Amino acid sequence: MKIKNLILSIGFGIYPIIFLYNYNKDFIRFYDIFRPIFLSIAIIISLYLILYKTFNKNAEKALTLTAIISILFFTYGHIYELSENLRHRFLIPIWIGLFILAYLQVKKSSKVAPWLVDFISFVGLLLVVFSSFQIISGFIQLIPSNDHPPRESYKDNSPDIYYIVADGYSRGDVLMDQFNFDNSAFLKKLENEGFYIADCSLTNYSWTFLSVTSTLNLDYLETKDEAYHDAFNDAYIWDILNEHGYTTIVLDNDFSRTMVIDSDVYLKDFSSNDKLQYTFSDFEFMLIKTSATLILTDGLGAISDSIYEKITAAPLNIRYEKTTSLIKNLKLIANLYQSPKFVYAHIMVPHDPFIFSPDGELIPEEKDMEKGYINSVKYLNSELLSIIDSILSTSDEPPIIIIQSDHGWPLSPKESRMPILNTYYLPAQSDVSLYETITPVNTFRLLFNTYLETNFDILEDISYYTNHLQQEIEDGEIFTNNCVSD
Repeated sequence: MKIKNLILSIGFGIYPIIFLYNYNKDFIRFYDIFRPIFLSIAIIISLYLILYKTFNKNAEKALTLTAIISILFFTYGHIYELSENLRHRFLIPIWIGLFILAYLQVKKSSKVAPWLVDFISFVGLLLVVFSSFQIISGFIQLIPSNDHPPRESYKDNSPDIYYIVADGYSRGDVLMDQFNFDNSAFLKKLENEGFYIADCSLTNYSWTFLSVTSTLNLDYLETKDEAYHDAFNDAYIWDILNEHGYTTIVLDNDFSRTMVIDSDVYLKDFSSNDKLQYTFSDFEFMLIKTSATLILTDGLGAISDSIYEKITAAPLNIRYEKTTSLIKNLKLIANLYQSPKFVYAHIMVPHDPFIFSPDGELIPEEKDMEKGYINSVKYLNSELLSIIDSILSTSDEPPIIIIQSDHGWPLSPKESRMPILNTYYLPAQSDVSLYETITPVNTFRLLFNTYLETNFDILEDISYYTNHLQQEIEDGEIFTNNCVSD
């Protein structure tokens, strides 16, 4: 047996997993790829050995058919989703036919054409090298940075800062125009608590990983890739806070872009049902939906709705528990850590999946998107008011509280996606110059100038709209703010 061919075969099994991870790496955790990779390697090795024995120890034939089977397996779900008319009953026979055709062609040949073996070997080598590089790069990014400057407290009265991101929360006028939902009662309660509402605020970028990375770096991004490489661990804000003696606290929400593993405190505490630990991750569900495994899960759904629901509901249950745990911890955190502290909480509500009732109960994922979205807004409104009350009532000194969205209604055109909720509670200061069109890129520039005595310029407020994740920033459009405040 040629070990080289076995290794090349593995490339065809792990590359699709790496590719799917790279395409979705802002929404999943790096370590979620390992279980699928190990399983894929085990299956590929077993398949290769079976074919090697079947073809009388012909390594070239085993390599060729292993590559073909891998391609058929990992492309099935993609083709199924892209083709509106091809259902399982049509697509399965086509895939089986392609497999039989390939098998018979390889079997009857005395040997595989050298050019085909060379081509498959070359592609397999590229896939192995590329996949290995991506895995190593992922490990490197997980290593915490230890080069923070020593702490110095420049001001004895630096306020605690709570930065709360409500993912996908649209501005009040959008909620009225798009959903006929009047959010004024909630906004009025915020104002009564002392919050400033930026009535005409827009996001700087239309996607989470661009928007929040820009906010925490206090600057615009030159390219989309900068959002990947300027990870939260390296964002400029952490250096500023560290220099001013802040304890940085990040609350876990199971969203990879907010996993600041070298913050002073990474609060990861939720009481999950033990059974959920042995189910599929969100990434594994992506793999299921894009591969031939989709046949199995859809088949289980046809046989037993209860089995199917138990499988598919697990990630939603975990999302629910993580979100409610984050909110619970946010209400308790004021007296748990010394001041000054910076608390970052990225709440994955009202973003889909819509699994919250207005009262906060876990419900099956709402298929009526607009109804589910407004239910989530109602739930979060109630929790935010409770969070604010808890923070203010337990803080020794008045804190800064920022409640801000990364973008608006997540399933909408730019007119609804760009306007955001953007609110501020500030300790009494006569020289705070908040304004109704402020965008997140200027949030910490303005606040740090006031409370930490920095000297940042206030940037022009610009909003960049890109219509999909992979579009480069420079290829997007500048969204004009036509908002007129009442």
